[in-house]
Amino acid sequence: MILIFGASGFLGSTIANYISAGEQVIAVTRPDSLNSRLRETPHIKIVQVAENLWPNLVEHYKANIIICAQWDGVAKSKRNNQSTQLKNLRQITDLALIAKANNCRKFIALGSQAEAEQSQTPIREEYIDSGTDWYGKTKSLLCSNLMEIFEGSQTSFIWARVFSIYGPGEERESLIPELLRAKALGNSFTIKEPSKLWSLLYSSDFAAAIQVLVKDNFTTPIVNVAHPELITIKQICENLPNIHVVYTRSDSLSDIGYFPVVSKLKALGWHPRVSIAEGCKITKEFFE
Repeated sequence: MILIFGASGFLGSTIANYISAGEQVIAVTRPDSLNSRLRETPHIKIVQVAENLWPNLVEHYKANIIICAQWDGVAKSKRNNQSTQLKNLRQITDLALIAKANNCRKFIALGSQAEAEQSQTPIREEYIDSGTDWYGKTKSLLCSNLMEIFEGSQTSFIWARVFSIYGPGEERESLIPELLRAKALGNSFTIKEPSKLWSLLYSSDFAAAIQVLVKDNFTTPIVNVAHPELITIKQICENLPNIHVVYTRSDSLSDIGYFPVVSKLKALGWHPRVSIAEGCKITKEFFE
């Protein structure tokens, strides 16, 4: 049995729907959450409970595996709200302590590329704390806290550092949803750095990576979950035709970005299966 917190969100629901094909999933959401992203199957049980009661569910269900996919304050407008970000840290830390006390077999928490600042340096699969906003700083601090909590325990801890994920159901302020919204409104969309490289991973490939981490006897805590091949912003736009995109000339920082090393997942046999063309086509059709 797998207990997934924050299962109504884009990433949480993607994991729950994918993994439930072969596992019993308890999908935990807040009372006011819309659960439309979650599929209704015999293998997914949706539990809507207030956040302060979530630790009780760890003891109640005695799940072998816990996945923390919840995070309030991902929107750009909230990323520097210190109190909002630190609330996430306290909540997930409390769940970790109870998971450890109950000898949970595996505890997986989702990190972010925001733990690192954009640079020319590859982001290795190790502890990083160079993030520039409170969102990235809090993610790094949480990773450090969880490594300390689970050190020497019977619970295997995995920090899945997530880079850019896209696909049907994504509503965040990221490139593809913004491009599709511009098209729907008949607006043009300005790209300042068309040559900038990006790691963009389709949602089912992301979920498949998490499934590998669930099933494998992973021995090191930090793993990058990202597409190992980079693509330019212009190439992404070109896979969403009929959108009026305006490219400017301010491309001086195109060699600065998030460049993940994705060696651990590849060593476990994982690799992305959905091309950017196919992923954009499916996402566009879903949006429309």
